Amino acid sequence: FRMDVLPDDLWVLVSDFLQSPTPCNICHRTRTLLQGRHCVYRSPLRQSTLPGTAEQLRNHGAAMCVLDIRCDDVGDAGASVLASVISTAVSLHTLRIALRGNSISDTGAESLASLSFAPSLRTLVLDLTANHIGPHGSQVLAQGLQRAPALQQLELYLSGNPIRDLGAEGLAALGRCERLQSLILALGACQLGPLTGHTLGTLTQGHSLRSLTLYLSWNPFGPQWARDFVPQSGRACSQRLDTLNLCLSGCGLGDQGAMALAKLKAGASLRELTIDISSNNVGDAGAISLATTHRSPSLQCLSLDLAANPDVVFGEKLLRESAKARPRDTVFVDQSGGGWLQE
Repeated sequence: FRMDVLPDDLWVLVSDFLQSPTPCNICHRTRTLLQGRHCVYRSPLRQSTLPGTAEQLRNHGAAMCVLDIRCDDVGDAGASVLASVISTAVSLHTLRIALRGNSISDTGAESLASLSFAPSLRTLVLDLTANHIGPHGSQVLAQGLQRAPALQQLELYLSGNPIRDLGAEGLAALGRCERLQSLILALGACQLGPLTGHTLGTLTQGHSLRSLTLYLSWNPFGPQWARDFVPQSGRACSQRLDTLNLCLSGCGLGDQGAMALAKLKAGASLRELTIDISSNNVGDAGAISLATTHRSPSLQCLSLDLAANPDVVFGEKLLRESAKARPRDTVFVDQSGGGWLQE
């Protein structure tokens, strides 16, 4: 097999499909053609290695299309350095940057907002779990990402930060991004309160969102949060939204909250619905109400997690019977968390 038979544009397609620097190492020709196009850093960057890495990224310049990078304790200063370099990468379309537990505060979050200046960025995975980002930092970050002209897929992980209600209000504005089709937003243990139900419910009305995943576990919501969230989702859901995933473990929703979430079946466009309501003191009344969710005519796949709700007895039986009555692509999780229920 002769490498020189393949034209340059085919090598570029292969490299982009793999999203890996591996083809660059095949021969001298591919190295010249593909070097710097896909940058993957397997070892975490530290403060001592960051300046050299930043210089490498600057040298790649317009060639860089994919960047996958992890950092270890780089702080606000490191986040600022990375953001300043990445924001000038004119061809960058996919960025995965892990800054989990890096002591990043509002200052670092403000710097990361400039990632939106990368004009070709379509996919962004930004992990800021377990830092020190508050309401102001999360608001500025959301405002910046809203301005990203080409952003279509966003995964933003902010669990373990003191975002609070004001920060959630700013993040909810991400639903207004003109081109955004898929959003994963993780806000577990972010000190969010019941008033964020209506705020986060507006995300389901996004102009172009087709898939929405919210990780909201271990926030003290209570049943009122669910009652405020569902009217936005069930009655005014965007006609484009077909996949909704809610992780609400340990949020104190109880039976009243479960009953409110059951009204999600009114979302006429939803094809896939996942609700994790484990560890919420849900009893039979709430479980039976959730079991009626499968009656939505548009739903093709339904997943319910009722693990660690010891008061569910009869409700679990009803869920099992519902699973038998539904098509093969409808799935339930049993009350004990012991396995999937599927026909």
